Amino acid sequence: MMERAPGQTAPGGRHISRAGRTGHKITVADLGVRVRPGALRDELHRICLRQALARDAAFVTVAAAGLGRLDDREYREAQLAAGLAEGRLIGHQCPACGKVYIPSRGTCPADGVPTDSEVELPATGTVTTFSVVNVGYPGQQVTPPYVAAAVLLDGADIAFQHLILGCDPGAVRMGMRVRAVWRPRAEWSTTAKNISHFAPAGGPDAPYESYARFL
Repeated sequence: MMERAPGQTAPGGRHISRAGRTGHKITVADLGVRVRPGALRDELHRICLRQALARDAAFVTVAAAGLGRLDDREYREAQLAAGLAEGRLIGHQCPACGKVYIPSRGTCPADGVPTDSEVELPATGTVTTFSVVNVGYPGQQVTPPYVAAAVLLDGADIAFQHLILGCDPGAVRMGMRVRAVWRPRAEWSTTAKNISHFAPAGGPDAPYESYARFL
């Protein structure tokens, strides 16, 4: 990514300034101030997302990752982060067995080959297993009772953990169809926390046979 000094104009006519945001200016952290690792990148994310420049935010993610120093798995994690910055869910597919993993494992555990094909997955899925959390603890961000579940995204071959909200905990069940509920764009970063939770998607439950092998 080409660096430009404050006061220069970026492609598309956008102006980069240390002084502050006026008009179409984009404010970045003062480069002369010592910041914690990743702070400047995080600020650029916030600026891009605040101005609805999702693809710019994704570019910042990949450009700041130091691709030459990444191993195979870390590279795929950077791709996933870039997708999340755009509101997309990116998995990777094994060329041998065709299984899709999200987050990517870098290498297919069944075949031992790199998962080198990028696959965009929908933000809908199926609850495979779940637990109802009734006990509180210090620092808890969600008030009990609530549901933590394994959600199998449509097209994926591995489930991941997330919250199920938007319904009574007693209504959650295996096979329940759910959809991702994204946080406001201004709160996005490059993690799965961009998804606030999953909520009931309506419609009939998935048949047991469609997710039994993922239990």
